Amino acid sequence: MIEQLLRRQLKAAGLRNRHLQSEMLDHFMCSYEDYLENGYQSSEALEAVIKEINTNDLGSMNRSYLILNLKSNVHMNVLCFCFASVLAIFGFGQFFDQDPPSMVPVKNGEIVSSFGMRMHPIKQVEKMHYGIDIKAEEGAKVLSPEYAVVKETGYHTKKGNYIVLSHDEVYETQFYHLKDIVVSVDQKIAKGMVIGTVGSTGASMRPHLHYEVLKNGKRVNPKDYL
Repeated sequence: MIEQLLRRQLKAAGLRNRHLQSEMLDHFMCSYEDYLENGYQSSEALEAVIKEINTNDLGSMNRSYLILNLKSNVHMNVLCFCFASVLAIFGFGQFFDQDPPSMVPVKNGEIVSSFGMRMHPIKQVEKMHYGIDIKAEEGAKVLSPEYAVVKETGYHTKKGNYIVLSHDEVYETQFYHLKDIVVSVDQKIAKGMVIGTVGSTGASMRPHLHYEVLKNGKRVNPKDYL
């Protein structure tokens, strides 16, 4: 039933070619199963996958495939099919669009500290705050705000348990003070996938997520990307 729903969604999104449709269906079914493994209910997982489908320009992928087939010989057809397979695995948007992170990484979290100058809660001196702090219960799920590859994970005395995601050559996001890290370096991450849980590790006084967005290596205000 889930496969039928996703196949209809792919058609509605403009993907008509049967070869590409099968490739993308396999990809999104894997994504659906990943959500289930990360604690999502079936309806929540289906909703997240449909959002993934809608963020990919499947109509353009379909047109590109047809044009290449019309202009190519047998060898080019094989190349085109392999290219489509790569797109299905890694996500069409990552190759052609530089999509910025575009969702709050903690559901129902409350932003309690903004980007900019502030009084440091521990040192009690005015310092630049390069991200936002999102208050949430300890153990709350932390989600990837866009398709990404895990660039770095680890522990730092100030950051606590942390994750760095690379979304493309432009955007990067960082997550500090985590309780748990459930991804590993070089892992490919779908938008909305659980990457860790809210904690209070490192230089932290209460459970919260410190969240940063970098554009071309420069820290920018995450609120502009929520």
